[in-house]
Amino acid sequence: MTDDATLKRVLVPIDTSEVAERAIPWAKAVAGSTSEVILLVVVPVATAVRSIGGQIIGSAETIQTGYQQMAESQLAAAIEKWFSPGEAVRTAVAKGDPGEQILAVAEAEDADLIVSVEPRSRSDWPVRERLGR
Repeated sequence: MTDDATLKRVLVPIDTSEVAERAIPWAKAVAGSTSEVILLVVVPVATAVRSIGGQIIGSAETIQTGYQQMAESQLAAAIEKWFSPGEAVRTAVAKGDPGEQILAVAEAEDADLIVSVEPRSRSDWPVRERLGR
């Protein structure tokens, strides 16, 4: 078992579900007062939305900005709900495949541990398998 004094960063990927947020108290407990918790939301890569006639009615840039804003709002709400002022927490938003992005952010942030909950459905299993359960 890893001693909590050796952990510097704990990554917690969350999505729009309350189920995903159940990982936050566990991450906080493992992190203790000496480690930083990084909350991550992975958003999809946006594509333009077209009408039946083929006209663009929503640009990819506009939609991607909306995804980013929703993720930032969700992260702010999670911090307000689960963390007290002064606790070591920060956020990240990545775009793309969730499994790939969780691993990429974990590596880029030099995370010592990823804390997540069981997937909600069978469609989430590939993410769990890539993370090594």
